[in-house]
Amino acid sequence: MTYWKNCLKQTNSELAKVVVFYNSDFKGNLKRLYEEINKKHPDWNIFWVVDNIGSVRNFPLFVQLLVRGEQGLDFVLEEATIIFEDKFHMSYPTSLLRNTPVVNLWHGVGLKEVELNNPINGFLADRVMSRYIMSSTIYKNQSYFVTTSTYMTQHFETNTIVKSNHFLELGMPRLDGIKISNRLHSNKKLILWAPTFRDNVEFDKILPSSHLDSLVKALKSSNSRLIFSPHPNMWKDPSFLSF
Repeated sequence: MTYWKNCLKQTNSELAKVVVFYNSDFKGNLKRLYEEINKKHPDWNIFWVVDNIGSVRNFPLFVQLLVRGEQGLDFVLEEATIIFEDKFHMSYPTSLLRNTPVVNLWHGVGLKEVELNNPINGFLADRVMSRYIMSSTIYKNQSYFVTTSTYMTQHFETNTIVKSNHFLELGMPRLDGIKISNRLHSNKKLILWAPTFRDNVEFDKILPSSHLDSLVKALKSSNSRLIFSPHPNMWKDPSFLSF
């Protein structure tokens, strides 16, 4: 552990904060937040945890990677000030302290009523209920859920087991980046459409091609700009490729 202790930077006034990101990809909200923290707080210790080395994709060389089960991860988690993730994991390392905030930056997989209402033979039972059962204590006591609006907070308050005072109405890092990049269109209403995962994809059911002209007319008449951010699985759908 001496090596890992020496890795932690120290400031003149206090021990620098230890921030942990937990995800297999360097992308989306987590990537955006990592870049902001790294730029604004160069004295902080930032680590990125992955479940296995085979899952590592798209990581810049400057990111301090730790693999679950590797020597050193336990020490880092014991010192962690906060953990950021974009999904609730199946399980968490046993060294994670029971008072470390775990902040979720996406849509709460494993917590929603649609996933919990039919736990025995429901469509999502296998991949959701085992996650829920194994990690429900962390979900209830340590999870903080970032939302984009009061409406979103109200929706998830009634659909999750997250405590009501654990919702943070902060927007989303990736959306902030979109807003910044679209300042030239500040006179337009900005609409983000980001449909979530569909097992059978079927993009044409989400946006039938026969409705496309009507959508374009509605956007023009309301002076709106639409940003469409599909789920990665949708890129394989023939209907979406045609669109």
